[in-house]
Amino acid sequence: MAARERGYRLPLGAEIVLAFATGAGTFALAAVALKDVGPGVVVAFLGVVHLFAVIAIARFASIAYAVPMGMAGLLAYDWFYLPPTHPLAFPDFVNLIALVVYLGVAVLLGELAAHATRRAEAAERARGEIADAQAALRRVATLVARGAPAHELFAAVAAEAGILLDVHGIRIARYENETQLVHVAEWSRPGHDPPAYDRAALEGTSVSAEVLRTGQAARIDDYADIAVRAAFARGDDLKSVVGAPIVVEGRRWGVMIAWSGSGPLPDDMGDRLTEFAELVATAISNIDARTEMVRLADEQAALRRVATLVAKAVPTAEVFEAVTREVGLQCDADLARMERFEPDRTVTAIAAWSRVGDARLAVGRRFALEGESIAAQVLATGRPARVDTFVGASGPIAREAQALGIRASIGCPIVVGRRTWGSIAASTRREAPFPRTRSRTSRTSWSSSPPRSRTPRRGPSRRLAGPPAHGRRRRPPTRRARSA
Repeated sequence: MAARERGYRLPLGAEIVLAFATGAGTFALAAVALKDVGPGVVVAFLGVVHLFAVIAIARFASIAYAVPMGMAGLLAYDWFYLPPTHPLAFPDFVNLIALVVYLGVAVLLGELAAHATRRAEAAERARGEIADAQAALRRVATLVARGAPAHELFAAVAAEAGILLDVHGIRIARYENETQLVHVAEWSRPGHDPPAYDRAALEGTSVSAEVLRTGQAARIDDYADIAVRAAFARGDDLKSVVGAPIVVEGRRWGVMIAWSGSGPLPDDMGDRLTEFAELVATAISNIDARTEMVRLADEQAALRRVATLVAKAVPTAEVFEAVTREVGLQCDADLARMERFEPDRTVTAIAAWSRVGDARLAVGRRFALEGESIAAQVLATGRPARVDTFVGASGPIAREAQALGIRASIGCPIVVGRRTWGSIAASTRREAPFPRTRSRTSRTSWSSSPPRSRTPRRGPSRRLAGPPAHGRRRRPPTRRARSA
């Protein structure tokens, strides 16, 4: 592609005028060079010089100027060297009209040739971009197919997008509670490292906040005028930023961001970045589906383990401890506890589990249902509950949670017949609360009836629902713990 066409291109009208002037100037210069020229060797030399000049103009400027230049040189050769020759003077009216028409046709042919060349080059570029994009998609799809870890998959998408879109950096982040942005993956060229963060508030003016608000691609082309920036947008060399939403099952899951440190990004960057954001959304859906399959398998295995204990008629306390442990593991919690409601609006802790075993929730202790707690919410509503922070909470259960470093809890009721018999809760010491999706404690239906003694009665009234032992059909239990 010519240098001018690769960079700045004149408007069509200006290009036509410049092409006509190039032809006229070439005609005048050739007329002076050919008038009273000597031997044919000199003419041949001038012809070679003219040919190289035309090739150079076509290569480094545009064929729109090379065609008028070449045809003007041939016309001058005909007028001033081949007999009958024309005088070296301004042409009369008839010859002037002929010259103008000749140069006009040359300009028209040059413009047609330039247009065809540009279209061919644009098509070639588009084919190359499509081929590169398809290759990038295939590489990412290969990672998805072989079940690559999420962090590896997201890092690969960021790198492929950054290289293909020719930007200084790419970042993938997810929204949390519509108030924070959580870092997922990033890629950047050497010397253009972005500000480091793990979690940042959506404050100030940012592309991420605008994408969350509108659900569409957004851009900021001059960050120098923005005084208040979020933590993820405080880079000194940040000039232009474009973001595209990552939408998973109709939900604005996160944002994919491209930035430049040298100047505005192309106008079509939003559309091109959206294609990669859709790829990220597809990858997330696939990961979620694979994770859901694993989760279901884990839950079924947990149910079978508990059912096996019930079938063996193990002591009640051991069954409760097993159920509590399985709930804690399924929820990826640090601690878990099962509690029984008492008639005097208190709750008794009957089983507990801890991941590390160094600090455990109390067992056998009775708590008043005062202040903030999962048990108080479950008793009041009969539905799953959550506490995202115990900071500033009051009540005996909240004080116990604060002493153990618990930051958040989720839980659900244990329903026996039509009565809320108790609750089971999972807690975490990690800074991030449990995701705001339907919790595993409510999804997992621990069908049980709390026995009052260690001696198993006849019949199935106190069995934990699970796969029938030895293939025998069993009646459904008369009491079971289920989610409300």
